[in-house]
Amino acid sequence: MPQYTLDCKKVEVGDFSLVDGTISNWTEVKVLKNSVNIQLSLPARTKFHEAGKKFPFITALQEGTLTGNFSATSLAPDALAKFIDGTVSTADGVKTFGMGDTQVKEKFQALRFTTRDNFVMISSKDSIIAGLNFQFMDNQVPLLPIEFEPADTGFSNVKPVTWTEPAA
Repeated sequence: MPQYTLDCKKVEVGDFSLVDGTISNWTEVKVLKNSVNIQLSLPARTKFHEAGKKFPFITALQEGTLTGNFSATSLAPDALAKFIDGTVSTADGVKTFGMGDTQVKEKFQALRFTTRDNFVMISSKDSIIAGLNFQFMDNQVPLLPIEFEPADTGFSNVKPVTWTEPAA
């Protein structure tokens, strides 16, 4: 399966509206080494043979899947709430993230990746899973590993993934 690493100038997460397919509240996410991994699996082939024949008379293709991952480096309450089930509360001007106490829920967010050469990939509605991965030590970077997979938007005019070249 081909795997590509995008050197990103900027990674952003946004809120996808289930009502009209719009995306709002874009927020920049700091990403470890400015790297995002994208995997697009090759289509699977199913060959149908006629009895006694060496070559198939028809081949059916099943579409490959697009998945990706990156590691966010911010554990701020608002950043955690974008990717992990929970709530943010504020008391005396201090924000606190409270992790949800129910089973894991699928989170849907939009993701926008801007590469060093100004290409922009937007994944309109992503199924996102995330976890925490860090140690409380003086030389550790706190990481929030995130995996995403584009999902159908439910709107014919909103493509699941777009890739735009830089303006001339």
